[in-house]
Amino acid sequence: MRVPTKSQPSGRAAKARSKFFLPSESDLRIWQLLPLSAALAGIGYESFESRFLPAAQAALAHNRRLLDIQLSEPQRLCLVLVDGMGLNLLRSYRAHLPFLRRFIETTPEYLGPVCTSVPSTTAAAVSSLHTATPPEQTGMLGYECIDPSSGEPVRLLRFTDWPKEKVQSWCQSANLYEKWSREGISVKNILSEKFKDSGMTHITVPQKCFVGADTMPQRVSSAVHEFRQGAQVVTLYSWELDHLGHHHGTTSVPWAAELEQIDKAIADLRRVLPPDVLLVICADHGMVNTCPERTVDLAHAPEFASLKDQLRIVSGEPRALHLHLRDNPTGRDIEAWQQAFGSRAWVCTPEQVWSPELFASGHSGRLGQLCVFARENWQFLDTRFQPESMREMIGVHGSLTADELLIPFILL
Repeated sequence: MRVPTKSQPSGRAAKARSKFFLPSESDLRIWQLLPLSAALAGIGYESFESRFLPAAQAALAHNRRLLDIQLSEPQRLCLVLVDGMGLNLLRSYRAHLPFLRRFIETTPEYLGPVCTSVPSTTAAAVSSLHTATPPEQTGMLGYECIDPSSGEPVRLLRFTDWPKEKVQSWCQSANLYEKWSREGISVKNILSEKFKDSGMTHITVPQKCFVGADTMPQRVSSAVHEFRQGAQVVTLYSWELDHLGHHHGTTSVPWAAELEQIDKAIADLRRVLPPDVLLVICADHGMVNTCPERTVDLAHAPEFASLKDQLRIVSGEPRALHLHLRDNPTGRDIEAWQQAFGSRAWVCTPEQVWSPELFASGHSGRLGQLCVFARENWQFLDTRFQPESMREMIGVHGSLTADELLIPFILL
């Protein structure tokens, strides 16, 4: 993926953080984490071969020494997925992490950066994690995409009013839990009861594997119970940190307090898990804080006055817009859009971002002819097509900065 970089002139650290991060073929990606973790735990994927396996084994051995307790060789797997807990946020808030801060920097350098999906958003990332498949193949290409059969936008976390069969036809990549269950491996997925009937759950969690638990302490207790009952793979999903980030920002007291509770819950979980369980901590994306001064409405901003009539509809999300044009854009059209966004965003075609698998899979019709990835902490929307509520979030994600793309991969 080739992305031009541009930084803001407000100090060396600010410049580094404002640049787009460029995932490369040598980087570990979110869709590799579950099969890699399973391989480390000796579960399924016996033939899983990865250049990352030796580095992951070294990280596991080092982190277990840091725990200073006797642990047997892993034979079972517990994965904790914390929504919105980006790696750079963990680094910035290490003082709030009495347990996890020991492990944030212990992954060997040759493992390389661990990157989430593009776009850096929950629908794309979580479906990739659970199916071990990139978004180009799952078709989960953002918070909101266009349904080519109707021409209408669909929000991929809920698929509101869609029957289960239609939801599953949108993403035909099989999730690993279904595969493992068919092979006789006992799997449980623990998440809030309110997600039981969501479209995202239909795609990522087999119904027979669902376990409802509404708080993090309840999820920890449920995980321990399931392992005592013989489960071999248990995943826990925590959504609260992302929710608080959206509404209060990542510099708020509620967000920091929730991070502290997550750290405590993970410490408690490691302490009570059986010694043959490999505990893996990861996230789906990071987050940056924005503000009204960094929010642009294409419907009213004067720099878009001569361009906005080209739009048939806008989908995606404020940090990663999909522009659906009435006609296919010429090179001059693309230059005009880039000039309007200026240094605040990168305007590109899907071919410049996603691999050819996107077009081989037939999913490219779900995207617009142009994509817009916001730089620094800018965000964009078009209130002719998108609700005003989109501008109300403080913590946002979806774009290509390191704060959004880099995620933790901690092995305990």
